[in-house]
Order: sequence, then structure tokens, then C-alpha cells
Amino acid sequence: MKLSAFELKKLPLFLVIPSFMFLSTCKNSSSSAAAGVSVEEVNIYQTDNSYGNAVIGNRTNSNSFCEDTYTTNQVAWGISCTNFVSLLGYSTDNGIVDLPTNYGVPTDVPFVSLDDVEIASNWSDLIDDRDITMEGTGMTGNLVWTGFNSNGVAEVNCLDWISSSGGEVGKASQINAAVTPGSWNSGVASNCSIGTSLPILCLCW
Repeated sequence: MKLSAFELKKLPLFLVIPSFMFLSTCKNSSSSAAAGVSVEEVNIYQTDNSYGNAVIGNRTNSNSFCEDTYTTNQVAWGISCTNFVSLLGYSTDNGIVDLPTNYGVPTDVPFVSLDDVEIASNWSDLIDDRDITMEGTGMTGNLVWTGFNSNGVAEVNCLDWISSSGGEVGKASQINAAVTPGSWNSGVASNCSIGTSLPILCLCW
């Protein structure tokens, strides 16, 4: 039965106040639960497709390529992610150095392969540790586009991944297990011709 405002005023205070207190308590509990969500690890994988530089484009595009690969393989992989960032160096992100600031990449959790093999203990180790390899990632091929140097700072990147000119170059790095530690983010310069198509590395959490 719904009471009118006049009828509510006639009720004793001890019958009215607890109901408001209860509503307030429930609201705070829901907010606390949402705020308590934490990230335990970040997954590293490569895109299913390979890209010529002219069709990579800006960060929004390359991030969407990462999400597309995840969406296609999520069931098989058995992981759950809501955030996707490409490991491509852009001038606006100082390479990949500013990804934690600009895109919220976690910095204090392990970075792991799809097989849950730890690649790096944290963000700093991933971009600057010369002992890091991609062994255990299950990635195929020898090269991926990166566009940053061994410290994660932006380097040659086909004019921020929009140029297919044979006169421009982009950094491509080796990821297969056979290479020496540290080579995954040092790599070689590759021609930006549209005929040069390579996959990209992704992070999701």
C-alpha cells in the first residue's frame, strides 16, 4: 500500500528513518564492489591478420585490430578482457612509453602469454629489460611491426603508420623464441611499402 506524504508524516520516526538508511547503505555497497575490481595480469598476443602500413592508421584503428582478434579467439583462448591496446609506437604516446598514462595499461602486474607463461614481471621489465624474450607466447612468424626502440621510445614508424611509401621505414621486431633475449623490442627497419605486411602485438586485460 502506498502512503501519501501526509500519512508518512504521521508515522513514528523510528519507522521512517531506517528505510532511508537502508537505501543509502545498499547504494554504498554497490559502489564499493565496482571499485574493488582489480587486474591480476595483462595478456600479450599477436593479431591474426598482417597489415601493410597504409591500412594500420591511428591508435584507434590498431587497438580495434587487437579487439577483433580477441573477439574471434576468445572462446578458444579462455581469457576475459575489456581493454585492448596495440604495442605499436606512435609519436603521441612517446612510442609505447606513455601507454599506462594515456590508455591505462597496468604497470605493476605480470605480462603473460596466452598459455599463461610470464613474459615480464611488470611494465618496466617488458619495455626495458634486456633479458626478456617472447618464448612461450605461441606467436608465429619472425617479425611484427613495433615502431619503437629498445626502451619503448618512438622510432621510425612509417609516419605514424599512415605511409606506404618505399622511401619510408618502420621498425619491425623479432618475436620468435629462437632469437636472443631483448631482440623483441629492438628489431630492424623495414620498408613501408604496401607490399610489406606484418602482424602487430597486442595487450588486453
